[in-house]
Amino acid sequence: MAGSSSAIRLTDLVDSLLYYARIRAGRLVSSSEPFDLSTVATDAAEELRPQAERKALTLQAERSTQRVPIESDPKLIRLVIVNLVSNAVKFTDRGEVAVTVSAEGDTRVVRVIDSGAGIPVAEQERIFAPFQNLAPTKHKHLPGIGLGLSLARHIVDNLGGRIAVRSQPGRGSTFEVFLPAVASPRVAPDRVAP
Repeated sequence: MAGSSSAIRLTDLVDSLLYYARIRAGRLVSSSEPFDLSTVATDAAEELRPQAERKALTLQAERSTQRVPIESDPKLIRLVIVNLVSNAVKFTDRGEVAVTVSAEGDTRVVRVIDSGAGIPVAEQERIFAPFQNLAPTKHKHLPGIGLGLSLARHIVDNLGGRIAVRSQPGRGSTFEVFLPAVASPRVAPDRVAP
């Protein structure tokens, strides 16, 4: 199982680099198809369960009993959720990470909630810049390329949505992804810093 988990993580890192390169070149193209957001979110989060278990964290990612229909790009949304959950697990030393999905009118919302150290308000915009790391030194050895949040924001922008963070030091973080029920895919503007 550990080998399988490592292979999936490596694939996600390579995918992240490829999508980042496409964004930088202004060539990120998304597709659109109907699917159940709850299923995609749960499956994406479950990929990180071995990582959470190694840290004795509780990972709550239960599939909703009701479908949460969306028409968007399931592969891109999955990559966003994997990046958010991976970050939450990486920077949470004890407690839990939870993933929830809801339909709020014409908007679909994915929330990734952790009991980690939290992020100071002054740093909350900077974390979305590429290659930024606010982590304490003890996390520097953990795998990652520093693109997860930047990539997530650009993908969500491309899908016509937005991503936000609510956090306070010592009280954990909540990352919220707001997506239209029916995406109008567009090429993300080239505003990735070099």
